[in-house]
Amino acid sequence: MLSIVESKRNKPTLLLDAFRYTQDKIFNTAIYWKCENRLCPGRAIQYGSNPPSMKKPHNHDANEMT
Repeated sequence: MLSIVESKRNKPTLLLDAFRYTQDKIFNTAIYWKCENRLCPGRAIQYGSNPPSMKKPHNHDANEMT
């Protein structure tokens, strides 16, 4: 499952494989996402209009953040 929604603070939030990511930074056409859990190293990257892919694994289960 993949969708981008707006957070309570009007920031983009990525929902990917039952994990929630917040937008970290944008560099050229790449969007870097980090896990919503601050203690988690989980990261994803999106190039242009391609779907994002996970780059670093999570250290928690997906259902912990819901």
